Parts: sequence; C-alpha cells; structure tokens
Amino acid sequence: MSFPSRGISRSSKTGKIKSVYCKNFVTYGECVFHPTEYLNVIIGPNGTGKSTLVSAIVLGLGGDPKILARSSSIGDYVKNGCDSAKIAVEIFSHGDDTTKFQRKFDLSGKSQFFINDQPVTQKKFLESVDHFKIQIGNLCQFLPQDRVQDFAKMNPQEILLNTINSVCSQDVINNFQKLKELRHSQENGKCDYKNLKQKLDSTLARVEELKVQLERFNARKDIQDKLGVCMAKKLRLEIEDIQNKISDHENDLILANEQFAANEKEYQTILKKQSMIDTTNEKLRKEIEDKERNLKIADDRKNQIIRKIEILKTQINEEKSKFEKRKRESNERQNELKHELKMLQVYAEDLKILNTEEMSKTNREKQIRELELKCEQIKQATKRLDQQHRNLLNQLEENIPETQALKSRLESLENVSEQKLKFLKNKFPDVYDAVKWIDENADKFEAQVYKPVILELTVMNQNHAKYLENIINIKDLLAFSCESASDLSLLTTELCWKRKLQINICHAPPNPPESAFRPKVSIDEIRQYGFESYLINVVNGPRAVLGSLCSLYNLQNIPYGGDYVNSCTDQIPNYINNYFGGDNYYTLTISKYGKRESSLMQRTISSKGLLCSRNDNEIDAIKSRLNELTRKTDNLRNQRNAIEVKIRDQNVCYQEASKNKKELQNKEMELNRKIEQVERQKKKIRTLEKDAIVTPEIEGQYKRVCEKAVQDILKLQEEKIGILKAVQKAMDSKAVAASKLCIYRQENEEIVNIISATKEKRDNAKNRVEIITHKCNYLKRDVKQKMSESLKYTNQMEPTDRKFTHKEFYNSLTNSLEELRDIISDFSGRLDCMDDVDAEHDFESYGIEILVQYRKNVPLQALNRHVQSGGERAVAIAVYTMSMQHITHVPFRCVDEINQGMDARNERKIFEMLVDETTKTGNAQYFFVTPKLLPKLKTNERMTVHVVFNGRMVQSKKAFAII
Repeated sequence: MSFPSRGISRSSKTGKIKSVYCKNFVTYGECVFHPTEYLNVIIGPNGTGKSTLVSAIVLGLGGDPKILARSSSIGDYVKNGCDSAKIAVEIFSHGDDTTKFQRKFDLSGKSQFFINDQPVTQKKFLESVDHFKIQIGNLCQFLPQDRVQDFAKMNPQEILLNTINSVCSQDVINNFQKLKELRHSQENGKCDYKNLKQKLDSTLARVEELKVQLERFNARKDIQDKLGVCMAKKLRLEIEDIQNKISDHENDLILANEQFAANEKEYQTILKKQSMIDTTNEKLRKEIEDKERNLKIADDRKNQIIRKIEILKTQINEEKSKFEKRKRESNERQNELKHELKMLQVYAEDLKILNTEEMSKTNREKQIRELELKCEQIKQATKRLDQQHRNLLNQLEENIPETQALKSRLESLENVSEQKLKFLKNKFPDVYDAVKWIDENADKFEAQVYKPVILELTVMNQNHAKYLENIINIKDLLAFSCESASDLSLLTTELCWKRKLQINICHAPPNPPESAFRPKVSIDEIRQYGFESYLINVVNGPRAVLGSLCSLYNLQNIPYGGDYVNSCTDQIPNYINNYFGGDNYYTLTISKYGKRESSLMQRTISSKGLLCSRNDNEIDAIKSRLNELTRKTDNLRNQRNAIEVKIRDQNVCYQEASKNKKELQNKEMELNRKIEQVERQKKKIRTLEKDAIVTPEIEGQYKRVCEKAVQDILKLQEEKIGILKAVQKAMDSKAVAASKLCIYRQENEEIVNIISATKEKRDNAKNRVEIITHKCNYLKRDVKQKMSESLKYTNQMEPTDRKFTHKEFYNSLTNSLEELRDIISDFSGRLDCMDDVDAEHDFESYGIEILVQYRKNVPLQALNRHVQSGGERAVAIAVYTMSMQHITHVPFRCVDEINQGMDARNERKIFEMLVDETTKTGNAQYFFVTPKLLPKLKTNERMTVHVVFNGRMVQSKKAFAII
C-alpha cells in the first residue's frame, strides 16, 4: 500500500500546540508551557512533573484517563488540597490564529468543556479536536510513559490501523474500510462467481490471458527502460548539485586558509607579550619570597630571645627554691646538734659510774671484745646477703609476668591464620563453612581457587592495613576467587544453591597484564606532596587476586602518605582523585558542567582489624627479648644459690660465736654498750658540726645569682624590642610586594583571556580548513562514482547522443530532484504491482508486522514482548514511529521516556535520528520527554530543550524557561 502525501501543507502550523496551561493539576499549582514548532525535548529529574505535562495534553484535548494507564478517574489528577483543576491547550488554526481547548474537572470526575472560552458538549469538543487530525488514543501519535510497552503488545492488524490513522488521509481510511466491506460482499457472491466462470469459453479465456500477458510484458519493458532513464537523470542532477557544492567548498577553503594565516600571525604576536608578562611576574614573586625569608629570620630570632628569658626566669625560681630549702635544713641541724650534746652528757655520766665499779680481768675483756666484733661482722655480712637474696627473688618474680606476656603474644602472632579463621567463624559462619568445604574438596577444581581476600593477602606493614580496609568493600574482602569459569560454576552450585550459603564468588583472570599494576603517574612525581607509595605496594598476595582488586578499586593509582599530605591538599593535582594522608581519606570530585568546579571531601579513618598479618619484625624482637630474659633468669638463679650457701655458712659461724659470747657477755655487756653509745654519739655530733650550713653565705650567693639573671633579662628585653620592630618592618615590606604582584596580575589578566581566545580562533580556523578539504575530496569521489552509475543506466551513452533511444523522454523529465524521486517511486511501484496479481484479498487480515534483528547470524524476528528485551523493544518502537514522521498528517506527536532501558550506543543513535527527522521543514511538532540525556548529543537550531524543575524551592511557578 502506498501512502499519499499529508493533507496539510509542510509549512502550515495548523494543529500544532502553541501553549499548555495547568492549574491545580497533579503537582502544579499554576504553570504555562510554551513549546516550539518542531522538536521539544522536555528533561528534568524524576518526580518534577514531565509526564504531568503529557497528561495535561491528553486530558486537555478530551482524552480518556485510561489512555495514560495511571488512573481510570480524572478526579485523581486534581492537586492535593484542591477541589478542582483546569487545563487549557491552545492550538494553531489558520496562520497565527489559534483555538483554545479548555477542560475543567473536579474530584468527583465531572468535566466541563470549552472552546475559545465558550462552553460546548463533549461530543462537539471531540469533533473539533478531530478536525485538527489529533488522535489522542493512537499509540503511533501519542505514546505516554506507562503505555510504551503496550506498543509491543499490538498485533499486526492493530499496528496497521493505528499507522493508517496516523499517516493517511480520511479518504484512504474510508477506502480501506470499503475494501473490507467489498471483500465481505465478494465472499458472499463467491459461489455465483464460480458458476458463471465455468460458462466461459476456455479457448477465449486462454487468448485473453495471452493478450494480457503480452501487454504486461511490453508495459513492463517500457517502464523498466524509463526507470533506468529516470535513474540516470537523477544521478546527473545529483552530480550538478555536488559540483556546485564543490565549487562553494573550494571558495570556502580559500577564505578559510586566509583566515587561518591571519589568526596564526595574531597568535604569535600575542605570545611575545605573554613572555614579558611572565618575566615580570617571576621577578615580583621572587621579591615576595625574599621578604618572607627576612620575616622568618626575624621571627626566629624573636622566639630565641623569648626562650632565653624564660630560661633565666626558671633559673631564678630554682635558686630561690634551693635557698629556702637549705635555710630550713640549717635550722633543723642546729636543733638536732643541741639535742645530741645533751644525750652525750647523759651517756658520759653513765660510763663514769660503770668505770668506778670493780672491773673484770683484762684477757676476758679482750676476748669478749673479739667475740662481739666477730658476731657483729657475721651479722652484717648475713644482713647484706639476705638483702641480696631478697633483691634476686624480686628480680626473678618481676621477670615472670613479662615472660608470660611475651610468650602469649608470640603464640598469637605466629598463628595469624587461626585468628582470621576464628574471626570468620564468629562473625561470618557461612564464609567459614565455605573455606572448610574448599579445603576438603581441593581435588575437584581445575585451576586455583582462592579463599577470601582477608586470608590470601598479607599486609607488609600493619599500620597500612587501615588504608585497604577503608577502600575495599567488606563483601569483596570476604569474596572467593576462581581462575576457571567451570570452578566458579561448581562453587556456585555446591555452596550457594545446595548448601544455601550466603557468600560472594568472583572470577579472577589467572595472568593479569603488567599494565594492570602500573600506576598512571610515577610516585616520584608526587612524592613532593608527602606521598610514600601506592596501595598496591603495601600488600602481598596471589597475582590473580591482586589484579582483580586493581580492576575493581584502582589500587595502583591511589597513593598514601603521612600527616604532611594533609598540609598539601591544595597543591595536589586534580588528576589524583583519591588518596590517604595519615588518618585521613580524601576524595576529589570535579563537576562535568559549567566551570568544572571541584570539591574535596575528607573523612577520618581507623583500622578495622580485618587485614591483620604476621609481623616478622615484632616476632624477632619478642624472641630476642625472651632469650635475654632467659639468660638473665639463669644468671639470677645461680647468684641466688651461691648466696644461700654463704648465708648457711655465716649462720653456723654466728651460732658458734654467740655460744662463746654468752658466757662473757653478762659481765661486760653493759660497759661496752655504754662506751659504744658514747662513741656513736660523739661521731654523730662531729658529723652534725661538719655539715652545719652557714646562712649568710647562702643568702649572699642567692642574691648574686638573681642580680646577674635580672641584668641578662633586661638586656634580652631591649634586644626583643628591636627584633619586634624588625618583624613589623618585614611584614609591611611583604604586604607591599604582594600588593604590587596582585595589582600587576589584575592589570594583565585581560591579555591572558585574549591569548586563550586567539588560540581558540586559530585552532577553529585550522579545523575548518581540514574539514572543507575532506568534504571536497569526498564530493569529488562521489561525482566520479555517480557518473559511472549513470552511464550504466544509459548503456554507456550520453543522454544528449542522437543514438540514445529515450533522448526525448530524458529531456522531458523535470529538473527537480524531489519530483524525480516521486516519478522513480511511481515506476518502481508499478513494476512491483506487475510482478504478481492475486484476485483474492482478505482485507480483514491486512496488518503490519515489525521484524527486527539485533545480532549477527540471527534471522529477522517479529517484535514481541516475550522475545526482545525492554531496551530492544524501545529501539524498534522509536525507529518505527520516526519512520512515519515525514508522511504523517497529524500536527504533533509525543513520546514519554521511550529511551529508558536503551544502552548508550543505541540511545545516541536514536536521538540523532530523532533530531534529523523532526527538524525538517514542514514536519509535525514533536515532544520528547526524558529524565536524562547522554553528554555531547547532536543539536539543531529548530530543537528546544525545556528543563523542568518543579518544587517548593523554585522561584517562579508560572512559566518554564526556554533554553
């Protein structure tokens, strides 16, 4: 079936929407939407009211709410808190004249209809809408958000009917209905027709059939020849157009080369000025640096003086404390000396009384003295030995807790795997059961199967474990890895399905390339900011597991460093998006819009204890300390045993001397005791007299020290005043230099912008030269190819040649390509009709079946919601609806979120096709509603983007801005 041209002129705006007004409708309090004549892209976040505009058009033009597949009652579209709503859709009628369709409805679902503010019945309202060829219920014209998938549910007959209603005139629709009615009449009279046909003379029928075939053959041959001539004429006209384009492009190329030369000269001139500006900027910057150095030197000298003053003040306080202490000690000693002198007098009187009594023999006295001396010596020796023995026991007891703690710590460090397994058993029992199953069934695997990451990885420095724990997700730390896909399937079946274990299993390629571990930027380039290395260098483990983690978390490009990194965040380049500094984690985000502003987020991190590992340095230190304690303990035990032997020997000697002493002690004890007391008292008095402190000397020394310290402080204070003046002068000089640099930069800021603009102009001119050159070469090749094709259609003869059979027909053809294409289409259609003529037509079964192919080596398949995915069906529906855009007679079309589910490649192609088709002169108005678009899409001057932001923070609630 051929489709006639539309019933309205391509330049007419009749039936297109001029404006849509909503009041108390769904989320809108009051708004006005002004679409443009061709493509209108409506974009905005979900929930802002994009689809509400589509609903307003449907309901405002008399549509049933069921068409939108959201609610069966129009009362549900009244805004919350309101009693009624109003929709007004203004349509172009003739020229710039418009017709306004209004619909008011309340919560009960009762509607009132108005045309140009005059009340009308619903029937008349719908007839007026239909007069403009608007078909709200036709999915080929109107495809709301919730009806996109309904398109794929239509059978071929429904698709054909909706397509005819969308692209054909009313005459075609009526003729198609008459065809179906005639077909019914034909079926009813079929029996009569067969009886009459049998009465025809067979010979006459054969003759007539041959005549018809002959006429068809001659007509077909003539049409084929004329079709070839038309094709040749078409190619010749296209060649003329292309040659004109080549001439225009060559002229443009000359102008572009001239423009490029002028821009290049201007760019080189401006670069010289830039060099002078850079030299002056560098000179001013160095001057500021010199001022800063002078300021720092003066400030350091000031701090030194302050520290010296504080030291002198501390010295004065210390001397004062010493003086007061020694003064107290002197008073105490004087009192003690007086007391001891009195005691000495008492002891002397007692000794004098004892000397007057009868004394024992000289030998006995001598013997007693010798025995007493011996006992005293033994007693002192024994006391020293007991003290040494107690010290040794205390030292042995002090070593026991440290030894036990070190042994426990050593055992804990050497059994890291057991600790990790206990941790998994307590916190993640499913993961622990999976590890045990893998250990018991290791012979079932084709390749290496890796246990969870926390078991496979070893962090070389325990202080670095916190970085990995805050980067790698806990589910990936607990994930199992398989080098073989069959092992992955086996683990999934056995552990996840059969044993119902909730674990993660991933595929880890066995031999990742070296480039997977190589950072984009060498660590030497960023070491100046305090970075030590990248995270991939702090951990050891299987290469396959490390490669998988690098691909997931980019470990080879995340640097870490100490606290110095925190002071350099403003200097770190923007291409480093993630990094660690001490206990802080930084993430840099750069906006993709506007001025590409960046934001740096910081959060404090801490160790989670998930990646604990064997610390060989600590183990070696503990073993060394244990050996040292063992040697020390053995030495102490040997010393203890030797002392115990000496104590026993001394006890024996003491017992013997005590036995002999008791026989003599009763007679000489009292005398010796008194003599000893007197001697001790004298000795003590001599010691007190010797250690006596002279108070005037101490006080004089204290005054001299304080006077000297005060003089030094006064000198330092004078020097401090001079330094403070120097600091103030240096700060003023620095401020002046900085102001000069700032002023100079502001004065020359314009030249920087000029350089950038000049460079951009030069680059644009260069690109234009290259593009035009490429276009010229392409068009010349196209001319050569089309000329060759044209000669094939004319049997290698020029159409102007006298021997050319169809020369007159060729000259009679129009020089308009559009009209010539219509003639070619007509001849082609006539040829197709002549191939096979079937008198039997079941017009009721006529339909359109959409066949699609999305993969190579797969035959064409009918569009079906059970076969194709949602994205594939969306692509097919979009392409089919746009294929009717140039032949449709409806004034506008609308699709809502048809791009949802498409991949980026198909979405970009569909959008480019949409822009090309809907922006052609005379095409129908088009509304494309979507919550998002891909970046850098194709645009057109006839395309308008409406951005919808509907919410309480929007300042204007009455109109959408047009971009």
